[in-house]
Amino acid sequence: MAFKPEEIKHLETLSEEMVKLIGDRDTTSGEASVIYSKIGNICTRALAGHAATVAKRETRTQKASKFQIARQARRTKDNTSQTQTKATV
Repeated sequence: MAFKPEEIKHLETLSEEMVKLIGDRDTTSGEASVIYSKIGNICTRALAGHAATVAKRETRTQKASKFQIARQARRTKDNTSQTQTKATV
């Protein structure tokens, strides 16, 4: 899921609005509070899914760069040892 920043903000706002409506016993019926709860849960689930996707992408990028650095260091070390071996032969 790739949400736009304004969509994320809207989902957060909508979720907070649902919490307020559910808590207002004077103007919200029992049936409406059930529906508001479902809407809030859907918003929360969508936001959680988006956060997980972003975290996974960031972690993947960090790990990939670490592996690239390790491979580069290994190549440099291999090239240095080969150069030294050729110099002694």
